[in-house]
Amino acid sequence: MNGVEFVAFCRSHKGQTLIKEVQDLLERQGGDLPSVVLALKKGRSDDPALLSKVAELCLARRKAGPLVPWANEGFFTLQALEQSTAPQVAHYHAQSFSGAATLLEVGGGIGFDTIALARIAGSVTVLEPDLERAPLLLANMELVGAANVTVHAKSVEEFCLHNSMSGFEALWADPSRREGEVRIKDPARYRPSLVWLLRQALPERVGIKIAPGARLDFEPEMAALSREWIGMRDECREQILWRGVNKDALSVTLVDKQQTFSPLEYPSEVGVVDLSLELPRYLFEPHAAVIAAGCVAQLFNQHGIKAIDRRIAYGVSEHRPAESAWVKALRILEHFPYSRRRLDHAVQAQGFGRQSTVKKRGLAQSAEELHAHIAWAHKGEIAGVVVMARVGNGQHAFLCEWC
Repeated sequence: MNGVEFVAFCRSHKGQTLIKEVQDLLERQGGDLPSVVLALKKGRSDDPALLSKVAELCLARRKAGPLVPWANEGFFTLQALEQSTAPQVAHYHAQSFSGAATLLEVGGGIGFDTIALARIAGSVTVLEPDLERAPLLLANMELVGAANVTVHAKSVEEFCLHNSMSGFEALWADPSRREGEVRIKDPARYRPSLVWLLRQALPERVGIKIAPGARLDFEPEMAALSREWIGMRDECREQILWRGVNKDALSVTLVDKQQTFSPLEYPSEVGVVDLSLELPRYLFEPHAAVIAAGCVAQLFNQHGIKAIDRRIAYGVSEHRPAESAWVKALRILEHFPYSRRRLDHAVQAQGFGRQSTVKKRGLAQSAEELHAHIAWAHKGEIAGVVVMARVGNGQHAFLCEWC
């Protein structure tokens, strides 16, 4: 059953009855998809693949519930939902294209960006090459009443055989960055390839979503592009390449806080603390989007913070700067060059229990591995924070509490 047939089935009386049954099973099974699928297949003659697809759809609808008000009737897959743009971020993207009469979207997915774009553009043409997702995208546009959206189940390379992207006033592109379950790190291997895309005749206004850590080494395609990293809550969600819109050459935006940091306004060299001589009272952790953008030094200079090491994204200060969405502050209780015996003794003296958090930078072990090897206070009731980081050629430990 292809995507078009699946949507038609789900809208039929038989499909609606099955969806209701699956929703009830999911509720009873606590959202355990394998258990639900197993229960559905017992004593039924229905196509097992269809039952699995309906079960996945129902679970995806549950997960989409907090994101969009139409989730209970929408069409999603779990993978497509995981890869989708958060609606709040999609709204932010769309603002850069306000007033565009015609807009081309490359890679529509399940439509969160498409819906936001349809609200600000005269018409939106969407190219979605995944033949299973394109019908889901179209069904979602029909559901929300986005009558100014046209969906084509084809790749942009195929589209450009007979059309030009420059015929539109704006372009929003979200290239595929996965091969099955594997993430593609090289932008030249995105689908479409970022190199290929940037060499085409493009509209005046362009936005291209790429991975936060993507390296861009090709010229001259990059010459006219601005780069923006997008953060939301504690995460760096994405990196965007912009052209023809009002953006700084380099910026970081926290969408949920409606704040933008422009690192080029601050020096890129930051002072480094000498932990053997100075006794800082506060330790600072930059937002993940700042780290991804590579502008920790500039943020520290803005806040009057010294780095513990120029390669490590932690800083310290004698004074706690004003409340900021850009850095988390911890109060340092004690710090010292790391040794396992000294760390064990210190956490026990502080009363730190196993509920404490371990953070690390520049160490090969994971935070979970480090946590497992610490001799926490046997009856420790304090949920402290242990930060372990590379400093110079050695390691340093900080015992902290959240401010």
